[in-house]
Amino acid sequence: MRYIIITLVIAAILALLSYFLDFVNNKSDKVFLITISIILILTGLFFSVKSEILKDSDEKFKVKKIDTTLNNTITLKKKADSIIENLNESLEKTIKIKKNIDSQNKKLGDIEKDVKLQIKTLNSTLKQTEIFQKMVDEQNKRDIAQFERDAAKIEIFSGDIKLINLPENNDKYKLKFYLRNSGKRKATNVKINSNLLFYKNGKFAFVYEPDSLMIDFNDILGSDFNSNNNFPYLESVYPYNIREFDSAFLIIKLIYEDESFKKPIKENFLFICPEIEKNSLKFYNLTDNQISNLTEYINNSNFSFLLSN
Repeated sequence: MRYIIITLVIAAILALLSYFLDFVNNKSDKVFLITISIILILTGLFFSVKSEILKDSDEKFKVKKIDTTLNNTITLKKKADSIIENLNESLEKTIKIKKNIDSQNKKLGDIEKDVKLQIKTLNSTLKQTEIFQKMVDEQNKRDIAQFERDAAKIEIFSGDIKLINLPENNDKYKLKFYLRNSGKRKATNVKINSNLLFYKNGKFAFVYEPDSLMIDFNDILGSDFNSNNNFPYLESVYPYNIREFDSAFLIIKLIYEDESFKKPIKENFLFICPEIEKNSLKFYNLTDNQISNLTEYINNSNFSFLLSN
């Protein structure tokens, strides 16, 4: 449309200029002017129509492009909405997972507290158990020590040993001594054997053995200090009277059991009666030197049975 207007304006200007300037004096000039004007108008009309066609085509292209863009936008929006929906679902799941994790963390925290408390309690229990075990061990040691101290312990003291001359017969003597159980438990299966070795003129002159080598006794109760046991010697020591010897050695072999241990306990007791004629036949403990000499003599004289149980 604008091209037509422009050509009309140009044609009108040419007509006015021709009129005022007197360019059209004859008919041919007028025809030429009219022809030029028509050509200009047709040219403007052509370009105007062409412009409208191009404009319409361009607008259709733009509309189509806009439609395509709109469709793409709608598609993108749908995808965006789908993505947003998926993101929202993922967010909800994430929030739910986070809540579950927080809940599990709380439970784990509570479990950790319980475990720490249990470990603390266990450590305390172990410590108390260790202390208790230590106390039990110490008590066991004390009990074992006390049990051993309470074991039957038969003792023979020199002050309790005598060779007694029988009043009715000066040639007869009997050996008398006490068995004392200083333990608290009973001594059982008590067996005893005694032998006398007489010493004269610097050497052992005679060994006197009773007819019964081993005599059994009843049980001796714990803490019993009153067991009086007599061993009669019905014959004098031939060819001497007992008082004719310089001294006498007494060997007592003892075998017994503790009522709890039930294991044989063997002991030898050695005593000396020096200067028989002067000391009223009393016995005393041997010195270490006397024990050594007596043991050596017994072992060298085939009398080792005197010390063996």
